[in-house]
Amino acid sequence: MECGSQDLVCQVLAIFEESEVLAGGLTDLIGRLGENASGAAGALAQFLRDYGQALVGLLGFSFGFWRWWRDRERILHERLDKYIKESDGRLETAQQDLLEAVQRPGPGLRFATPLFAEPDLTVVLRERRWDRAPLAVTVARSADAQLSNAISGISRRVEAAAKATASLQKQLAAAHTLRGAIAASVAKNPSQSEFALSCFRNALRIPQQKPLVFAKELEAHQLRKLGHLDRAAEAYSELLELTVHLDARQQAILNARAKRYLAEVTQAQKILDYFAKVEASPASQDAINLLKARSPDTSAPGALVLRDNFEPYREWDLLESGEVNFFASFASALRGRTLRASRYLDDANSAYQGVLDDLARHGRAYRSTRKKLKVRAEKGRKRAIAARHGDYDITSWLVPSLTVEEAQEITARICAARRKQPVAEAPDGGGAG
Repeated sequence: MECGSQDLVCQVLAIFEESEVLAGGLTDLIGRLGENASGAAGALAQFLRDYGQALVGLLGFSFGFWRWWRDRERILHERLDKYIKESDGRLETAQQDLLEAVQRPGPGLRFATPLFAEPDLTVVLRERRWDRAPLAVTVARSADAQLSNAISGISRRVEAAAKATASLQKQLAAAHTLRGAIAASVAKNPSQSEFALSCFRNALRIPQQKPLVFAKELEAHQLRKLGHLDRAAEAYSELLELTVHLDARQQAILNARAKRYLAEVTQAQKILDYFAKVEASPASQDAINLLKARSPDTSAPGALVLRDNFEPYREWDLLESGEVNFFASFASALRGRTLRASRYLDDANSAYQGVLDDLARHGRAYRSTRKKLKVRAEKGRKRAIAARHGDYDITSWLVPSLTVEEAQEITARICAARRKQPVAEAPDGGGAG
């Protein structure tokens, strides 16, 4: 191994390791310089004169072991690459010799003739040293026995290599996903967010036996964060197709989550179209269907229906129950379904309170994840209380791009629906639903 140009310690130790004469001379020189010294300096000089050679040798040995330990994987891969090249070269040579023994059809030679003439093939087998089986009578039987063993061994190696490849692919996908998560957490501008998105997509491009549903969900979230609602909706829809390998509970929870986010994107787009004067109302029946549809509706089963089959929930799953019910309340209130919106809001508040009660029963929230869960549940409960007055605070979680006036108009529509009063047309021309 060669040291880097800036690695001074590595270069000095390498010199000592490769030159015993230099090491011995240096320790002897240090000892002579300290002959007239007294106290601690004299004692150190005497110690170096007596044991310096051994210390330098031990240091050189330790450094050599450290270099081997640091570069063992690189050396292994280099040897493997060299072995593969040599093995492929021998294989090509053997195949070329075999091709020369083929009896190809042509003028004067019909297909009835064996594809390989026995004498020619025997010569090839002996030249390739395939006549070494001790119990085989003929060269052909010897080669067949050895080839049978070779096929079994190679098959086992292929299986092991496939498992190793699959493991490396999982590691590579996880590395891309983690890199994207880190980039997304520190992103302060669109280019950094786009880089995070590219990391998630790199993870998804790696072929795997089981699709990486986590990376797909992160891709969809990142698209939504960037404001690409149409592409985010496509990603959430694709996520629904990647969960078939999960067990029933995991599949139901993940599908419910994907449908919830798909409903949120659908609702957000409807609100934006309303203020862009493309839609007459900000309410979305499609979003509600994605939440509560039952068969034979094409959106069935909805997110709430999927989650109902696996209750009760705890901790983060229970928090998610509160959030999906909170959104269902908002979507229903926007449609004027005040009684249904109130029931969903009660369910959301019960879920948030359930999280807090569960944390209180099982000790203090000392771990960071439990503290985060507690904070989220407390915020959710406060949000549910505020929503009873029509304020769902949608700019903080659903449509961040809305102005204060537009958010107030949405609140006014919900409050008016509760009072069963018509809503006056907005000054900017926004239509009433």
